[in-house]
Amino acid sequence: MRITPVDDKNNLFYVEDFYTDELLSRIDINEFLNDSDNLAIVNNGNAVNTRQSLRRATINNDLRKYTLTKLEEISSLIGVEVMNPTVNIWIDGPGFYMGIHEDNPVIQSSLQIYLTNDNENFGTKFYHDFQHDHRNATLRHAFPYKFNCGYLMLAEPGQWHGYPITLKENEYRMTSYTYLQKADK
Repeated sequence: MRITPVDDKNNLFYVEDFYTDELLSRIDINEFLNDSDNLAIVNNGNAVNTRQSLRRATINNDLRKYTLTKLEEISSLIGVEVMNPTVNIWIDGPGFYMGIHEDNPVIQSSLQIYLTNDNENFGTKFYHDFQHDHRNATLRHAFPYKFNCGYLMLAEPGQWHGYPITLKENEYRMTSYTYLQKADK
């Protein structure tokens, strides 16, 4: 695992080679898409019915257990103690997009890891000075959509991000999305 800050703000990090090969070998988008009993629609507020969450507790729980073993290393690399990971696997499908937004204030930190090999442009994009007008948004960092890579974000005011591309027919993004709490000092 490698975690590298994207700039001098130290609140947004590029994460590479996060999960083990053993865990990754158990994650198959086609298997998940064909198991509708274990998928739940997530209303993302933008493109309704285009994101699904995997309800298969075994793999989500195993990803959580693995993440627990990495918390000390993650905390050391980002300079903030994090704890209590909650892991979900999300599958974004045709019609999905996520407008530029700040996360809900309850979210303290999040880690998104890309779990398929697809178009590198499918990664999340972060912006400076959004001011609620997408025409004025200036790009801070565009994360490449690379297998077993992604980002870690410390959520705070001004942490504008989104996925402003609409997925076309037969296009999918599969990610693990982990919420992390900051430890109280």
